[in-house]
Amino acid sequence: MYNYLVAFVVALLVIVGTVFLCSGAINYTQDPVALGTSDWIKKLQDKDKNVRIESLIELGKSKDNLDQVVPAVVGQLGELDPLVSVAASQAMVALGEPAVPHIKPFLESDDYKTYALGCIACREMGEPCAVYVPLLRKRIQTGDERVQGRSIDAMSNFGKSALPALDEIRAGLDAKVFMTQVVACKTLASLGRDAKPAGPRLVELAEKGNLSARSWATVALGAIGPVEEYDVVAILDGKLDEFLLLDKQRALKGLALIGPPAKAALPNIERLMNDNSKSCPHDAAYAYWKISGDSKLPVSVLVELLSNVDFQAETIDLLGDMGPAAKSSVPELIKLLGSDEVHLRESAVLSLGAIGPGAKAALPALRKMKNDPDLLVRSAAARSIKEIGKNQP
Repeated sequence: MYNYLVAFVVALLVIVGTVFLCSGAINYTQDPVALGTSDWIKKLQDKDKNVRIESLIELGKSKDNLDQVVPAVVGQLGELDPLVSVAASQAMVALGEPAVPHIKPFLESDDYKTYALGCIACREMGEPCAVYVPLLRKRIQTGDERVQGRSIDAMSNFGKSALPALDEIRAGLDAKVFMTQVVACKTLASLGRDAKPAGPRLVELAEKGNLSARSWATVALGAIGPVEEYDVVAILDGKLDEFLLLDKQRALKGLALIGPPAKAALPNIERLMNDNSKSCPHDAAYAYWKISGDSKLPVSVLVELLSNVDFQAETIDLLGDMGPAAKSSVPELIKLLGSDEVHLRESAVLSLGAIGPGAKAALPALRKMKNDPDLLVRSAAARSIKEIGKNQP
């Protein structure tokens, strides 16, 4: 009986081992990195969004097989679930410059949806994709209005590297499709002072355009600064008295971009900063800091707004934008790490990382975030811990 039992166990182990090897779970003839990459790519088809997010985070770490990885990640940029698309965006940024050549087939495609994904990838990756400016210009020149908007949007994070396409971007301000006007304003804003030739048309758009286009035109005007024959500060200051919230909010963003030369607008900005009923005290506080250089008063206003659900999310982001200047907000941001809302936890984590070494007190709490149930929060915590740890003894 004992011999039969031993024979049965041995046979069973042989069968299981054979099936295990044939399944590819262990295959010493294949590159284990390639096998892992293939598995993560397959998981992008999973119905569970958390599995897809985890896969994107892992694929963002890839160094090899980018000819497979990049198309798989780019394909997720168009996902309707915002968390998945954010994870895909982060993966593209993490892949960095080595991923750039693998975006080209998307930009050369005649299929609009495929081309649109390539443009989103360029926008998310930013300047490393500026090598495609000539190709994007050619696509704009085909006259397809949809392609025009997508192409201009693709260059919105290229900074000065998009300058060769300035004429094409300016032409977007006259597009029939108002969203193309909007992305043209955003891209011109990214060019800053070099976009001055667009100034007169932006002034006209700020005064006569539809709500989205005119409000983004004020942001672009702030970015390019003084325009000959126009008092840009006065134009933007006047927008602070408008009835519609978007007009005020984006005028504040434009004034913040102008910085100290916009001091004439400080009385109006301070009024909005101290009036919660106007629904933009957070934007006003940020603009006040950028123009005056005083962080104490604006940070105190923003910290107070952290307890107001109407302003909480945007306020966390603005404190992060202030970076080290928002050091005094660290205790309140630490409290938000315990929020039940995933997006608030992630934003608080990222803002603490942006504050940098001045947020050292947050390290114990951030280390605990490595066990957070949300994958994006865990990933953000790891990055912020590194940022805060820089230059620490």
